[in-house]
Amino acid sequence: QGDTIFVHAEENLESLEPLEKAPLVDVPEDFKGLTSFDVDFLEVNVADLAQSQELYRRLPDLARFIHLQEAQGEDLQVENKVTWDLSMIKVELAPFDVEDLKERLGDAVDFVHRKGTFLIAKDPSQIELWFEANQDQVHISYEE
Repeated sequence: QGDTIFVHAEENLESLEPLEKAPLVDVPEDFKGLTSFDVDFLEVNVADLAQSQELYRRLPDLARFIHLQEAQGEDLQVENKVTWDLSMIKVELAPFDVEDLKERLGDAVDFVHRKGTFLIAKDPSQIELWFEANQDQVHISYEE
């Protein structure tokens, strides 16, 4: 509680080395999870700033939370299972119009649940964007 966590990425895909165990923190055996935490924003390095901005413009509430930074590196567009990196952003929403969201996201849409309560899209950096209907929680919020 009250901790600050700094997350970073490597400069170069070749400099990454496999780890047997993630050496981030020593977790007490009785640890059940965090009760609550806040994320002010995510800074995401992207190979093509204009292309990424185009996608996130279609999602104005999420775009305020995602800070895009143009960068170079082959790791910026590989499938998220290849590197230990940001793989997905999950957004739990009140019930939403899945057809409207599907139309706004266009070709970025990967999957739409047949009940219309769940949609997965991929941004140009291969980050999965999960949108799920949940009346009890909204995980991404911001203050202006």
